[in-house]
Amino acid sequence: MVVKCPSCGQQVRGEPGQSGPCPKCGVRLKFPEGDNNIGEQVTCPQCGQKQPYNNGRCINCGKPLNGQVEDVGNSQVKPKKKGKKKLVSLIVVLLLAVAGGVYFFTLNQKKEYIDNLHSLQLSVVLGGTKAEDLCNLTRQVWYDAIFEEYSAETEKYTHNEFGRYVYDFNDALIALSADEDIQSQKRLISTYQDTARETMAELTNPPSGLDECYTVALDLYSEFNELCNLAVSPSGSLQSYTDEINECDSEVGDLFERFSLIVPDRITYPWENTATEA
Repeated sequence: MVVKCPSCGQQVRGEPGQSGPCPKCGVRLKFPEGDNNIGEQVTCPQCGQKQPYNNGRCINCGKPLNGQVEDVGNSQVKPKKKGKKKLVSLIVVLLLAVAGGVYFFTLNQKKEYIDNLHSLQLSVVLGGTKAEDLCNLTRQVWYDAIFEEYSAETEKYTHNEFGRYVYDFNDALIALSADEDIQSQKRLISTYQDTARETMAELTNPPSGLDECYTVALDLYSEFNELCNLAVSPSGSLQSYTDEINECDSEVGDLFERFSLIVPDRITYPWENTATEA
């Protein structure tokens, strides 16, 4: 509580019931018992509202004023800065949330990119195997028709309805192309080509650290696409066709091996592992 020195007018703070000298003039002062702060200017320690001390409670928030009387001419009671601390905490939480969101977005972007790399790898394996088999069959039919070599695999293409070798090797190639099973294989190869092309479109902008993967993927797709075209639409002479197959098949094999070595493992989230186990 605060009392006014009757001698010098100094505002002096003290506890009710205590006595002591005035720090300015030395006159002995007595601090009366009870609540004698009525009318004094006080600052609420809870919300900081300045007000006359009346019934002991803040007129703004209703909290007890606890006898904290404003010492006129001296130091003032400062409210606790809880609001500032809450604001700082909120800012920290928001910054952590933003950082977490950026990290998750970047990780998810990289995860999708790696998934597409593996998708391309699968298309090349499945489509390349089908294309290679059809190329080898086409080459064998071509060779057997020209040199009249017998093979149980090529007989139905290299022989006419009378069981004799066809007069022109082109007839054997036409019979091969018209075969229903061969047409089905060609459609399947074309499907793998389409899938690989769509996947390459998704790989255009590689995340940081995956630039080499994109470069090799581009070369691999180009050679794979060429191999598929050789299988679906053979052209040229037997010798040139054979050379193209051998060269393209070798390039696809070398690039695929290099691609497999640099492609990262798939990224999996913890909940994906749980779903797989379930």
